[in-house]
Amino acid sequence: SNYIAENGYRVIFCYSVHDSEIIHNNMDKNSYIYFSLLTRSFPAVCLLLQSTNIVFTENQFVNNSGAALTLFLSSSEITIQDNIFSDNLYGLYFGYDCERNIVLRNDFINNSNIGSGEVDTQAFDNGTDNTFIFNYWDEWITPDEDKDGFVDIPYKINGSSFNQDPFPLSSTNPPITHRLSVPRFLYPVGGEILTRNVDIRWIPAIESLNSEVSYSLYYSSNNGKNWILIAQNIVNREKYSWNTRSYYDSTSCLLKIVAETTGGTAEEDITNYFFSIRNENIRPPPPPPLQLRIVLFLFFVLSMVSIMQYSRKE
Repeated sequence: SNYIAENGYRVIFCYSVHDSEIIHNNMDKNSYIYFSLLTRSFPAVCLLLQSTNIVFTENQFVNNSGAALTLFLSSSEITIQDNIFSDNLYGLYFGYDCERNIVLRNDFINNSNIGSGEVDTQAFDNGTDNTFIFNYWDEWITPDEDKDGFVDIPYKINGSSFNQDPFPLSSTNPPITHRLSVPRFLYPVGGEILTRNVDIRWIPAIESLNSEVSYSLYYSSNNGKNWILIAQNIVNREKYSWNTRSYYDSTSCLLKIVAETTGGTAEEDITNYFFSIRNENIRPPPPPPLQLRIVLFLFFVLSMVSIMQYSRKE
């Protein structure tokens, strides 16, 4: 646990850091240094570059004069969970090539970019496939008509990703109602030509009360008219190795993933466009039809009987 206050330089700088935790730090009244990229500069107090698989949890970013946390240069698979972002210039800023980051159950309070003209939300996302879910945004606490602890309207995140938090919390209290985010396919998404074994990958569904989530995968070769089960009860994984040679070639393929909790809540996603399966040159030849196999078997039996009878005559 660290208390870092009134510094005139970047508080935390991670370059090419992987598989780490940053936990229980209190960053208060720190200044920033501008980080320049191409034609634009960003006031960053905590900056991550080319870093992956880092967990930020139970930290406090309070009254800092720059962006509390900025991700750039392919910083991906960062989990930002159970932190407090209060009275900073920005809460979060994600650069263009940052992807698959998760922002979960954080409190965003009075981060003063609100109403600045350029940015009017407390987080900014220019990345891809980032998830914002179950966060508290202090300027977005109504309406909550059913009193379930979630604002009835998603919180929009500024930036080119057009992202949103679909279940913003109406107070800083923990949620008391089950909600499940939608899983999303990462691969395939449509337009691909699949052969042999491929890894189906997806963004996980997140449950508000931490219930276990399991996944089922389905395949359709006829534009979703019929679905064939590929696998079920997949847990603690975000990919599945799929042998496409077990299925007929088609140019109208779709995948469906269904996420379910132990409490019965379910959400699903379907690939956006058709993909193709093409294994005609590498698939082993199919077995002969059942009728042909029966005929061949009878022919074999009759041949053996004839040979035995001829042998007895000799």
